[in-house]
Amino acid sequence: MDLVSLGCFLIVNLGLAALSGYYLGKTKLLDKNGGRLTGWLRSLCGIVIFGIISIIGTLSAVDVNGVIMNNRDSAPVSAGLYFGPVIGVGAAAVSALFRLTQGGITMIPCSLGTFCAGCIAAAAGYYFRDRPSLWLAALIGVVAVLVHSVLVIFLSEGGLSVGWQIVMETPAAAGYGIVVIISIMLFSWLYRSAQERTE
Repeated sequence: MDLVSLGCFLIVNLGLAALSGYYLGKTKLLDKNGGRLTGWLRSLCGIVIFGIISIIGTLSAVDVNGVIMNNRDSAPVSAGLYFGPVIGVGAAAVSALFRLTQGGITMIPCSLGTFCAGCIAAAAGYYFRDRPSLWLAALIGVVAVLVHSVLVIFLSEGGLSVGWQIVMETPAAAGYGIVVIISIMLFSWLYRSAQERTE
């Protein structure tokens, strides 16, 4: 494992989570009520922003003992929780389609996992409409990671043994989960803090 690559991966992804959370909270660009953008323009802009962040989470991935660790799921989860189902599911779809172009033995489960992450967060965001708490965001992150991991175990090319080895026997799987959850919590905390200070 290249520690420099791992460090760059963490800086890029955690930095993006922090910057996007603070900026969107401060400017209220995508807020449902009183935001600068409305209607289809708001949805399109949100899908583009979070779709790009999620794609960066894919492209910045790092190899950990032969298994790729990425941060693809945190952006769709953050989008679905705080900006509604259309943006959350849209960003997840963009990222999932991009993942399909990358190939590999986990192409199908990882694409499905990302799409499911966006859908789970979108449903939670719709139900808890009044600014989801930091701990709810963390919980949804945990659920998204678990669903993604189960899909990798059962749907990876090569069968159950290959999927099990990827998820249960490599540090990349645990690292992926930790980074995704931290990114979601970081976005949530800075987004909410910036909003409260602006108000």
